[in-house]
Amino acid sequence: RQFLNQPGYYGVTSEIAPAAQLAWFKHFFPEIKRIGVLYSHTNSDLIREAHHTAEQLALTLIDAEVEIDSARAQEATQLLGKVDALWILPNPVVLDSQPHTTELFELAQQAKVAVFGYHPVFMEFGATMSINADLATTGRQAALIVQSILEQQSQASAIQFPAGSNISLNLRRVRDYQLYLNPEALNSVSDLLNH
Repeated sequence: RQFLNQPGYYGVTSEIAPAAQLAWFKHFFPEIKRIGVLYSHTNSDLIREAHHTAEQLALTLIDAEVEIDSARAQEATQLLGKVDALWILPNPVVLDSQPHTTELFELAQQAKVAVFGYHPVFMEFGATMSINADLATTGRQAALIVQSILEQQSQASAIQFPAGSNISLNLRRVRDYQLYLNPEALNSVSDLLNH
């Protein structure tokens, strides 16, 4: 996303579009209404877009800005007390180390708040759900971009979000947190966990 709107750059981002992620969250867990997100200045544009999408989906997005040397645990604890789920975004300030990431997931588990991540590695930390780009689809999408550039066709967007996704779901977390899971959503799951 850092190359968005820069001339001469083409490609596919590594993360699923925020609007698509929020729509998936709502599809899987229709009773979740308040989604929290920790962010830093590097995500401020994305957060603005996400607020707009959340409104359209009848979700409330509650954000908390984190700075490099801030009291992250305190900010996370305050946020977790206000939300039904925590949405993890790629952010070098919020997720600056494995100990901070582990602490964030432990705080969410203590608060019995579902965590939605953007990469399957977060399932190992205890995420309830992860939505990430399908690499095979992303590769085909990138190949089409290259082909259109070689054929000198104009691109609608130089940087695109991935067209396909993989969804991991942890049924144990769903049960532990007593979340209502839309049974029709299960056919969209790529990786079903129970630990």
